[in-house]
This record gives sequence, C-alpha cells and structure tokens, in this order.
Amino acid sequence: MTQNEPDDTATLTDAATISEQIREHELLRQTFRDAISSVGEEHYEQWAGMGPEKMLVFGESLDVVIDQLKPNGKDHRPTVVEYLTAEPPVLIL
Repeated sequence: MTQNEPDDTATLTDAATISEQIREHELLRQTFRDAISSVGEEHYEQWAGMGPEKMLVFGESLDVVIDQLKPNGKDHRPTVVEYLTAEPPVLIL
C-alpha cells in the first residue's frame, strides 16, 4: 500500500469524511428510489441495486446483484440494494 492509498481496515474518524459519505449514500438512495418507482412488475421478486455509476441492476439473488455492482469485490463506494416484492409490507401498529 502506498502513502496515497486508503487503508481498507482503518476506522473512519474524520467527521467531514463520514458526513460526506452519508450525503453520497442518501443521494444515491433517492436516485435508486426514483429509478425503481418506474420499473414494471417483471422485476418483482428480484433484487435490485445501484452503485455510484447510477446504473440500475437486477438479479435473482443478492450475490448476483453485488457481483454486478462490485465485480472486483474491493469496491467500498456506496451502493443501495433492495428486494422488490409485489406484496406491500405489513405494519402492525
């Protein structure tokens, strides 16, 4: 590892860095929600995901979606993944 490469095992302690990562994730999450709101029923009962490139991917399993989003396995950029189902969640109040 060179001096300019981040240490993958380091704990984030810089508040500005953490704040920026949370902001990036929230923006990606909103873009993801907007994108899946227009998908058809053919994607129900599948996993959907989106990475920083903002490309929506689908798969039959979580592993398939993660492999599409992070093919090298060492990508630590934010991603959003969700299981799409036709059944609305049951809330007990």
